[in-house]
Amino acid sequence: MKSSSFALLFLTNAPAAHAFSGDGSGEEPCEYVFENATEIICDPMERGVRISKCGLETTPFSIEDLFMDSNACTATDGGDGWYYFLVDDGDCTANRQVNATHITYSAQVKGAVGTTVNNKITRVRNWGVDFTCDLLVDYVISAIPVTAVLHFIEMQVDENSGSFPVSMAIYEDESFSAERAHNDIVTVPDPVHVAVHVNNQSSLNIVTQLNNCWATPDNNPDNPIRYPFIEDFCGLESELYEYESLEILANGLSTSARFSIDSFLFGVSEDSSVYFHCEVRLCDSDIENCIPDCSADSSSRKRRSAENNSSAVLTSKPVIISRH
Repeated sequence: MKSSSFALLFLTNAPAAHAFSGDGSGEEPCEYVFENATEIICDPMERGVRISKCGLETTPFSIEDLFMDSNACTATDGGDGWYYFLVDDGDCTANRQVNATHITYSAQVKGAVGTTVNNKITRVRNWGVDFTCDLLVDYVISAIPVTAVLHFIEMQVDENSGSFPVSMAIYEDESFSAERAHNDIVTVPDPVHVAVHVNNQSSLNIVTQLNNCWATPDNNPDNPIRYPFIEDFCGLESELYEYESLEILANGLSTSARFSIDSFLFGVSEDSSVYFHCEVRLCDSDIENCIPDCSADSSSRKRRSAENNSSAVLTSKPVIISRH
């Protein structure tokens, strides 16, 4: 579900074979020396690099000499014998690339010590750790503690039936790595990022489909004041191509279905809450094609949706949207 890689770029003299822990006792040898003083952290909740305190003592560098990507990102002392450079911790950022299946983080922890003499010669030594962290989007979403709207959908395959918990949540950005706080305000037309995830602990290859999605000014999915943007498993062409305000990131591909839509308000109010609703369908990819064919006519999509009644309507928590 995840992978990580790193390259150590040390330009300095070779260290002694052993170092001792930095507590001053000198009693316990440090197992981390020059070659293995760093470790990559690649997890949905934490991503970055950690550096052994005693291992760092085998180099000419101190932790104050090191930064991640920019001088604004400095290490934090974990109190466990390690210094930590973590993505999205304070001023620490990383390059992030997102596609339909993976989130990739990359950054470099680097530093330099020494002097340049009369602008003619240099005794500067450089140190760097490049890291890359690849995470499956499904893995990221499933690892986040569920504070989202939760619903159970009954599904029957052949003679077997089961109840699957399905959650719907609003996220901070397109990485879907953190839920948006309930009191966060979205400014028009900044995008709203929504994911629906099924927790599948069975042997079935269950994926999540979004049949229909719409928005209302309250939590009533049957409110006649509504704005639909996904119908019969496909985004409306006006949203996709005319306004370019909707991006369906995954639908019928995996346990998570995801979309991003530019925020909007109902009526002329300066700010209000908007609720998102989706008719969610569970699909067994072993026995049917779960990926929507959005080039087909709507009648064929409706016939396909009627083949399996394992669906339910989920409603999001309110999203506070403002014009300012």
